[in-house]
Amino acid sequence: MKIKLNPRQAHTAGIVRVCYSLDGNYLISGGANDLVRKFTTGSDSSEPDSLDHHHDAVLAVDVSDAHFASSSEDGTVHLFDVVSNKPKGVIVRNPLAIREVKFSPDGKWIATSGNDKFVKIISVTDILKVQEMSLPVPVKHISYSISGNLIALSSIDGNLRFYRLEKSENKDGSDEPDGDMENSFRQNTIIPPFNPTLVHSLEGIVPDVRDVDDVRTTAVEFHPDGTHFAIATKTFEVGVYNLSNVSEVARLRHTNGHKKELTGIKWSPNGKYIATISLDNKVIIWDATTFTPVESQNVESPISVAWHPTTNELTVATDRGQLITYDVLLDQASPFGDITPFNTTTSTNGTDSSTKKSVNSVDRIRDYDDYDLELEFTGDATADDVEQANGEGNELDWIEDDDGAGYVGEENGKRSRESTALENGNGYKRAKFVSTEPVHEPFITGSTPWKNGRRYLCMNTIGYIWSVFQEDHNTVTVTFFDRGLHREYHFTDYVQYDLACLTEEAALFANTKTRKALLRFHDGFTNNWEYTLSDNDLFRCISLSKNIVTFCTAQGYVRTFNIYGSPLSVYRQSRDPVITCASWRNYNYIVRTSPTGSLSYSIENVRTNVIYQKNDEIDIGVGNKLKAVFFTSQGDPCIFDSKGILLVLQNWREPLQTRWVPIVDSNIESAQGRKESYWPIGVIDNKFVCTVLRKGDQHPNIPLPATTELELSVTVDPTTTDYEKEYLTKQVLLQLSRAQAESDDNIELVSTVSSQELEVDKVVLRLIQACCIDSKPSKALALAYLINKDQALEAASKIALRFDQSAVAEKINELLNARLRQQQQ
Repeated sequence: MKIKLNPRQAHTAGIVRVCYSLDGNYLISGGANDLVRKFTTGSDSSEPDSLDHHHDAVLAVDVSDAHFASSSEDGTVHLFDVVSNKPKGVIVRNPLAIREVKFSPDGKWIATSGNDKFVKIISVTDILKVQEMSLPVPVKHISYSISGNLIALSSIDGNLRFYRLEKSENKDGSDEPDGDMENSFRQNTIIPPFNPTLVHSLEGIVPDVRDVDDVRTTAVEFHPDGTHFAIATKTFEVGVYNLSNVSEVARLRHTNGHKKELTGIKWSPNGKYIATISLDNKVIIWDATTFTPVESQNVESPISVAWHPTTNELTVATDRGQLITYDVLLDQASPFGDITPFNTTTSTNGTDSSTKKSVNSVDRIRDYDDYDLELEFTGDATADDVEQANGEGNELDWIEDDDGAGYVGEENGKRSRESTALENGNGYKRAKFVSTEPVHEPFITGSTPWKNGRRYLCMNTIGYIWSVFQEDHNTVTVTFFDRGLHREYHFTDYVQYDLACLTEEAALFANTKTRKALLRFHDGFTNNWEYTLSDNDLFRCISLSKNIVTFCTAQGYVRTFNIYGSPLSVYRQSRDPVITCASWRNYNYIVRTSPTGSLSYSIENVRTNVIYQKNDEIDIGVGNKLKAVFFTSQGDPCIFDSKGILLVLQNWREPLQTRWVPIVDSNIESAQGRKESYWPIGVIDNKFVCTVLRKGDQHPNIPLPATTELELSVTVDPTTTDYEKEYLTKQVLLQLSRAQAESDDNIELVSTVSSQELEVDKVVLRLIQACCIDSKPSKALALAYLINKDQALEAASKIALRFDQSAVAEKINELLNARLRQQQQ
């Protein structure tokens, strides 16, 4: 490898980023002198074009077929025509620095990240089409998969998150960018174009880079064939991972390799080589088939690297502002041309360790949607599990070669049964990773995404709030199910609230971008009040009851006020972000998510400062997603998951005694050959209130379809009789009522509990009768112990005598007498 052109002093000392245009005609860089420079490749005599649209250091550049973009410390992203340099406008304006900008492979979208905790994906042609993703910490690097259906986010804490980007229907019903961006500079109202779903998370492999000036790379570099990716490890090496299950398949290490942390990684255009740069002042070219260095060059302080797309040319940028272009003198194949599929059948020391045949050439990139994302392993997996998932040891068996494109080669060998599940064919341990599908974004129960310019902000048993998009404002309507309670009303929303809650007394609104909140009373007489968060914080979710108002923020604060705006409590728990919350009377019910995707909940009484449950687990099952969180009308916490199961929390006032009981399985209700599902609204008077979704709808339409009520019924197996099922259900409801009565010491509740005990006893008597008819005395006697009231025990004895079960009747009478004696004492 030799220097092709004289080093060019493109920028002042500092961070410098560099990339080639896709046709290879231009080399584009950005640096600390606030400039973007565009060089014509192949010549060191021509003056570069200089673009001075930024007012602070340029931190990132990227290019597509038609445009190139730059981001800066000044918080802006500028878009330019790649040939004429004509400015196309400012894509993003942000109060904090934007440190990363990436085009999607089709060039229609730009992803950005910076010093805040948000990633934005913006349409190139219509900046109103924006997807904003909230992360626990700022994101340093963004990478698109080759197909564009997957985006990898590298956060400053060393965690890698992989999101699948599924198109969502926008307000106008479309999912494609449209319009002229130059005519789109009006208020940036969010129109989410995607439904990001976190499919994998990788922890502890790449360095922790919390310093904003840290030049070490944590970026995910996707192989050009789309099946693998490379990352820089903490041990100065390059790890190569299978994209389907995020398992390590190769490690680039060598005695002539790097001795310090890496600052850049780039696959060659055909995927045959990898270029790496490091703080050890070296640039190394690795053969990706033998995993050995083939070229090396000393260069002082390299921080960015780029391959020319069509020639043996490589450019390295240094933190002194220089661009150094090299001729890569490769004895083997060129780094450009037809894509070479990544081959994991060669050991890391360059010797052939397998008799497997090479993978056939790839004629086109396989869509990520075809990947088997269900193949996810944990540290407890067995070798058999791995063989079953990978097809008896073939590293690429997760790809179904159903179209004959040649993604999978032939397999001549099988993995040894002695190898452990966490070892790959090269003898290296697989990276520790956590399956996090699905990961929960913050939500308000009952809220829906935009559809045809409308959306629900919230929905419960009181009513619902919905919003209509009106360009520079929204129109908000508050509707009540009981029209005698309040009349429906509207108001013009210039803040464009995206969070809302509703009670009989008031409605609470908040905006996650402007940090503004409003408590609005329905009566029109009580004074409304507003609240604004500090500049460095944002709302994640809110809740409202007849007594309290709760704000949960991105910084981990939980702030509670009374309904008139007086603060009651504040605390911080920032490790696990809040995804949703609910309130009832003086109780807060808060759900959090961990970095691994698991859910936990806490319940506290704000008035008495008593914490009933803290960070206890919510188990909604593998692959399920939480859809709703609320209190019943009686005050018991509930959850509703994506499988249509409603669960209620029993014994939640007692520490270490709680359990989630399934009291509605909506799949049973819709199993009569109808393609329908149920949208949860709430539980009132022991009935599940919901609305029916038909024709495969995921969310209710506006106006809201008629609601329906489902009887609560504990989920049982087919062998359980109807009476047994009825007993289980009534017993659960009785226990909930008892706990409520004991807590509130309410006379009316005591009367309700007595009535419910009688209903339970009636069911038990039917079960005892069935046992007597079937001559099952032992079972009949065991059931008698479940009876609550003395009168019911007398009735059970009579039933036993009626069916000639005198021994059972005698035992029941003994039980009754024992209870009477105990009561007298």
